[in-house]
Amino acid sequence: MARDITLLAQAEVAEVVEGEGSDHGTSSTLPQKRNPVRSVLIIAAAERAPGLVSTAFHTLVQEHERAAGAWHAEWETIRALLRITGGACHHAVALSGSLRVNATRMKENLASDGGLMMAENLAHRLSQHISRSAANDIVRRCTLEADEQQVAFAQVLKQDADVRRHLTEQQIVDALEPAEYLGSIDELIQRAHDAHRAVGGQS
Repeated sequence: MARDITLLAQAEVAEVVEGEGSDHGTSSTLPQKRNPVRSVLIIAAAERAPGLVSTAFHTLVQEHERAAGAWHAEWETIRALLRITGGACHHAVALSGSLRVNATRMKENLASDGGLMMAENLAHRLSQHISRSAANDIVRRCTLEADEQQVAFAQVLKQDADVRRHLTEQQIVDALEPAEYLGSIDELIQRAHDAHRAVGGQS
């Protein structure tokens, strides 16, 4: 979650921002910056954990009842793991409750390639009329044409005779709409809500 947020919060993506106080994540030199502080702290904890876990596993090999040095090495290691895990969980809870999502920016980013991201869905729609391999070939050719000519994928599709033989202009528009290609997301969201309520959370 934290890694995704740091990537989505980059200025050129700008789809999310950690949404706490006005001074949260500010920079000492760049006044416009909103650094994803909590996400960075969670990632830092995750980067430290594997080395500590390795130490804990290594100390499992002990001679007799209490090995000299091995069980002593566990003391600070386990404490450190507990501290960074607790800290990461604390920041994750705060982050989950305050994250701001820029839906408008998400839509702009999705549309920025002229529909290329939805090429798979378009091939699926075409495969309902022709073979899957033929559909893939047509869509692949159209993607290359859009890239070479630096025009919108949707424009190429609407002008392509092989595509238009099977799909209307409205069907092409629908096939390139990300909101129409969400799969089982509604079911997954409902499962998450149900699991949250099962442990006493608010809906």
